[in-house]
Amino acid sequence: MQYYLYKHGSLTGPFGEEKIEDLKKTKKLMEYHWVIDSASQTWKSVCDAPANNPFQLSEKNMKDRSLSGAFFIAKNAYSGVIQSFHSFGVEIVLKNQKNPLRGLSELKSIFLNLCDETNFTFVNAKAFMQSQEVSDDGLHIRFHWDQQEVVL
Repeated sequence: MQYYLYKHGSLTGPFGEEKIEDLKKTKKLMEYHWVIDSASQTWKSVCDAPANNPFQLSEKNMKDRSLSGAFFIAKNAYSGVIQSFHSFGVEIVLKNQKNPLRGLSELKSIFLNLCDETNFTFVNAKAFMQSQEVSDDGLHIRFHWDQQEVVL
């Protein structure tokens, strides 16, 4: 099984089980906030931080938080910074991506992992892609929730 580690908007990996065990033994795993395995595609906290209501967002406090999102497409992991967050969806910016992602528009829905790294909380949400746009600061992807409303 392959694992990916996540911290401060950066996704690292894949790592095999042996490497993860080494990181656990040397306590270096604690340098990361989240871990996901390629089989279940479920994010878990590296430490057992409480996962209560993670996104009590307003325009004021959004600027003071480190918010990020991650997802998989065809076994490839992507992560970026949350640019905007709405009742109807979210915009994620992939800073180092200079081309639109192939295969994203063909997916009927995708699971997003949205992290509030300031408060060490996260939520998984089902969404579909609305649009992709390349700009100077990276690839902007707009997602709509795949249900009427997501309560975070």
